[in-house]
Amino acid sequence: MTNFEQLAAILQCPATKETLHFTTDSTVIAPFLSTEMHSKNLTSGYLNQSGTQFYPILEGIICLLPSSSEVLHDNMKMVQDFYEDYGWKRDEDGRFHDSRLFIEQKTAVDAYYLHTMQRLQQFLVPKGKYLLDVASGPVFQPENQAFSDNFEKRICIDLTFRALVEARHNVGEEKGIFIQGDISKLPLIDGLCDNAVSIHTLYHVPQELQEAAVKELLRVTKPGSNVVILYNWAWHSWLMNVLLLPVRIIKASKRLYRYLTVSAKERWLSGGLYFYPHPPSWFERIGQEQGLSVTFSSLTSIHQDFVKYYVHDGFGGAALLRFILKLEARFPKYLGRHGAFAYVVFTVDGGR
Repeated sequence: MTNFEQLAAILQCPATKETLHFTTDSTVIAPFLSTEMHSKNLTSGYLNQSGTQFYPILEGIICLLPSSSEVLHDNMKMVQDFYEDYGWKRDEDGRFHDSRLFIEQKTAVDAYYLHTMQRLQQFLVPKGKYLLDVASGPVFQPENQAFSDNFEKRICIDLTFRALVEARHNVGEEKGIFIQGDISKLPLIDGLCDNAVSIHTLYHVPQELQEAAVKELLRVTKPGSNVVILYNWAWHSWLMNVLLLPVRIIKASKRLYRYLTVSAKERWLSGGLYFYPHPPSWFERIGQEQGLSVTFSSLTSIHQDFVKYYVHDGFGGAALLRFILKLEARFPKYLGRHGAFAYVVFTVDGGR
C-alpha cells in the first residue's frame, strides 16, 4: 500500500511552493471541501505549510491541481476536457479514442512503432529510484510499462483523473505514484527524479507555458540525469513539408475553415486539440541559457499522414518502413532535427 504520509517529503504545493503535510483530520479537511467533495467521502489529503491550500487523495490518486479549474490556462483546460471526456475513454472495441485519432492502424507499422518507442531506453539511467512520467496517460502499452523496470517508483503525473485511474491499474499500486498535476507547475521538490520523460505532451501545452514546463522538468531532475521530451516538429520538419506538401495544403485549408466556422469547444471532437510546435532552435536556446547540453534523436522521421497515404499493407509497406528504420539508425541526429518526431534530450549538469 502507498504510504501517503511518507510521500509528503517529496511533494510541494504547486500554488505556493511550500511543503505539504499529510492529514486525516476531518476538522482540518472540512473547510476546504466543496459539496461535490463531501459526496465523495474524502478522508485524507495534503495541506500546505501556510494552511491555505488543501489537496485531496481520491482512489489512491493525489490531486495536486489548483482547487479551482478556472486557474488552468484556457487551452490547457481544453486539453484536459478532451482527454477526460473523450480521449481516454474506450470505444466499442476497447481501444482508446486517442489512439484511434492519432495512430494509424496498419499491420505494416506495428513493428516500426514498437522499435521507435524502444529507442527511449538509451536515454534512461541504468537504474534509479524515481522515473518521472509527465502526462503519462494510462500507460497501457507493455513496452511503455517496461521503462519502469529499473526504477523503484514511477511517478505518473497527468492532467486527467481518468488517465491516472487507468495508469494505477496498469503500473500497479506498489510500483507507481499517481498525481493529478500541471506540467508547468510540477508539485515535486527540486532534484528528485533520476529521469524525467514527457511523451507527446509539450506541444499540447499553451505556447507561452511550454518554456516554464521545460524548466520545471529540469528543476525536478537530478544532476547528471536526462530529461527526455518527445516532440512533434510539424511544419518545422523540411522532410515532411516536402513529402506531404499536398496533404498539408489540404489539411491547413480544413483547419482554417474549422477555425472560422466551429466553436473552440467543439473543435477538439473533430481532431482540433490545441497544438503549437516550436522549432529545434527554441530548445537549443533554452539549453544555452540554462548551461545544459541538448541533443535531438529520431523518434519517427515520418508523420502519421505519411503512413496513412504512403504505407500500405501488402504493397511493400513493411519493406519501406524497414528501410526508414535503417536510415533513422544511421542518421539519428539529422533525422531527429529534420524529421517528424524527435527525442529532445536535456542532460542536467551536475554543476548546476
